[in-house]
Amino acid sequence: MAAFKTLMAYAILGSTQVEDSIEYLCKVCDVLRDNCYPRDVIARMWDQAQSQLYSTPCRKTLSAQLPEVAQAVQAYIVTMDF
Repeated sequence: MAAFKTLMAYAILGSTQVEDSIEYLCKVCDVLRDNCYPRDVIARMWDQAQSQLYSTPCRKTLSAQLPEVAQAVQAYIVTMDF
C-alpha cells in the first residue's frame, strides 16, 4: 500500500501531461494484476491511496487535472480482468 502511494506521487511529480500520469498509474495496476493481485484488491488499494493525489507536493502542473487522473485510473481498474 505504501509503495502504491509512492508510485502515485512519482507519477504526478514526474509528469507534465495528464496522459503520462494516467498511463504510468495504469501500468502500475497492470503489474499488480500480473502479480496475481485480484481486481477488487487493486481497486481497494487505489481507493485508499487516492488521498495521496491531493497531498503530493509540487504537483502544480497537474493540479487542475487530478480529478481526471483519479477518474481515469478508477475506470481502468474496473475494466481489468478478474
